[in-house]
Amino acid sequence: MNYVYVRSEQGLWTTGFYAPDGTWNADKDFTDREEAAKRVHWLNGGGALSAVRDAAKAYYDFTREPEPQGFNHQYNMRAIRVGEALFAALEQVK
Repeated sequence: MNYVYVRSEQGLWTTGFYAPDGTWNADKDFTDREEAAKRVHWLNGGGALSAVRDAAKAYYDFTREPEPQGFNHQYNMRAIRVGEALFAALEQVK
């Protein structure tokens, strides 16, 4: 099943999917076509997969950096941001 968006009325876009029997199952209404397209992308797994890919790349890049000697606030904050990105990405996949 794939989600799509349709122009349901003048100035209104509705996200949803068609069941195998052809029945329309609405998800959410939008007044902005771009927002409906973003929602469809996310519903079809694009958002979660993109977030995981981006977080994995950030982690990979971070682990390739040499760790500075002693306390380094900037390095520690970057480590926290990478960890938060990974956690947020994994939450989207649930």
